[in-house]
Amino acid sequence: MKDKNTNRTVEQRIANIRFSYQENEIFHNSYQREQQKEACIRSGDVEGLRRLELVPDPGKPGVLSKDPLRAMKNIGICALTLSCRAGVQGGLLAEEAYSISDAYIQEIDECQRIEDVEELISAAELHYTEMVARKRAESERNLIVEGCKNFIFQNMHRKIEEREIAQALHVAPGYLSQVFHRYTGFTIMQYIMKEKTEHCGNLLRYSQYTYEEIAYYFGFCSQSHFGKVFKRWTGMTPRQYRETYSVKEQ
Repeated sequence: MKDKNTNRTVEQRIANIRFSYQENEIFHNSYQREQQKEACIRSGDVEGLRRLELVPDPGKPGVLSKDPLRAMKNIGICALTLSCRAGVQGGLLAEEAYSISDAYIQEIDECQRIEDVEELISAAELHYTEMVARKRAESERNLIVEGCKNFIFQNMHRKIEEREIAQALHVAPGYLSQVFHRYTGFTIMQYIMKEKTEHCGNLLRYSQYTYEEIAYYFGFCSQSHFGKVFKRWTGMTPRQYRETYSVKEQ
């Protein structure tokens, strides 16, 4: 019986609100605008969100309490919930996104002015959007670094130039160099020489290939050049390395 009464009360309230809004020509903020905001957060589109904030919504927020301040706080909680979910969909860790939501909601709850609540809502939406943008940029940079390493590995047997790696990855050479150095601590050419040295070391240790054959296979311009690079990275000449670490057949 109690459930039926509750449902009847809610249905009556829905009818009254709907009639009141129609009579006074009051319309809620558009669902399309809500979707646009969520899309900006999900994609980390900071500029898109800022442009959206400059365009006034023709509708009005719902009345979620008879007290105007409490109503705006409730709207803020709803906005934070949607922003939080959009942030997770954009790549943020769920616990990370929830913690941000909790912090902003607690700040909103302590506000004494409607204007302060509105500012916090906008700040939270921007906060989520910027975090997603950073996360996406980080992911993109990691993909670039891994793509660069894969290209080097697949072309280890020849001379490799930075510009061809950049061209293969569809990025600017300068950006590629900057990102790669930031994440690995090596320039691309340093990394190439380091990797070639390691592979050469394996052949010196486990094979009977001559120094000239190894130098040729890994794209060094000469055996002398191979020797200089190898010593720079290992502190030994190829001969010294082979004599020290060569695995003898039993």
